[in-house]
Amino acid sequence: MPNRLLMFVAAVAAGVALGRLPIGQDVRASTMRHAATGPTPDGDVQGAAREIGGAGRTRITQVRLFGWTDRATLTVRSDGTATCLMNRRDERGRVGQYFGHVADADFRRIAFLLMEARYDTLPQRSTRPYPTIRDAFTLDITHGDATSAILADSTAPAKLLAVRDALRALGARVSWKRVNSGVRGVLIGPSFESADTLSRTAGPLAGTLLVVRDPASDAAIVAVDTDVRGRFDVPLPPGAYRLQANVDRPGVKSGEGVPTIVTVRKGRPTKVVLQFRPLRP
Repeated sequence: MPNRLLMFVAAVAAGVALGRLPIGQDVRASTMRHAATGPTPDGDVQGAAREIGGAGRTRITQVRLFGWTDRATLTVRSDGTATCLMNRRDERGRVGQYFGHVADADFRRIAFLLMEARYDTLPQRSTRPYPTIRDAFTLDITHGDATSAILADSTAPAKLLAVRDALRALGARVSWKRVNSGVRGVLIGPSFESADTLSRTAGPLAGTLLVVRDPASDAAIVAVDTDVRGRFDVPLPPGAYRLQANVDRPGVKSGEGVPTIVTVRKGRPTKVVLQFRPLRP
């Protein structure tokens, strides 16, 4: 199980670093200086923006943080909405997509910290400016019709780390609620008796890793272990997903199963009976 978890984390990390995950897509970078409008707990943002060189015209509308050690992607928006995609179960047993709300003053505070960090002058994600992946994280800042995408770690400038820490603290204060839609079902199939032998009977596969992927890029989005009855329940926004089980298999061969495409509808969980068939005999 630990090896499979490391493989999943590596897949998520690779997807984010390459800009292929829907939770952190890379789009064209901005070379302008920007500012948010209105006051913050630290004073007038327009005035502060002028002091730090901001143009004061293009408003920050969305900030997304993905921390490789957090196992979650936090998105906050200027309209007060927020989402959190939990890639693995947290200490409360939550996994999948959750939504919540943030106060206007809190979002303005984040925007102010980003301007203080001069985020628009920092190297973009594709250049990989930092030497390690220790406590690595990505920031996607939407401003006007552009997005700045930054890859950083604990060696980043202190003011950028202050943005990361403020977002983490804000996410911990949000009252999260799971989305109504998602996938819910049971994983059924044979188990491996040896590296090349499957059991003759099929049944619920307990404690089995199930990975939810983006069908377009094959990037991992969420991973969850089935319960003692082989059941799983993952809240997800509407859309198409690829479900792939990974059954324990002796030896070096992969225990991955043939993936199944599932379409999640709005407003209710999509029920699935997932049949495991080994991808590689």
